[in-house]
Amino acid sequence: MIFRAQAGWCMLLPILSKKEKILFKFKMQGRVDLLLHENNIKDLQEPGCDNIWMGAESGSQKILDAMDKGTR
Repeated sequence: MIFRAQAGWCMLLPILSKKEKILFKFKMQGRVDLLLHENNIKDLQEPGCDNIWMGAESGSQKILDAMDKGTR
C-alpha cells in the first residue's frame, strides 16, 4: 500500500494501529515538514512503514527547465 502523509494522519495511524493490533507493510509519500515533527518517522515505522518518498521542488526557472518540468 502507498499512502500520502497528511497533518494529523502521521500521528493518528500509529495510535490506531497499536490500539487495534494491526500491522502491515506500507510505503508513503511524505513532506519533509510533516516528517520532521517530533517522532513521526519512528512512530510510522512501528505499524509497518518501510519506505518514505519525498520530492523536491524549485522556484528557480533555470532548475525547472533543466528538469524538463514544462513550466513557465
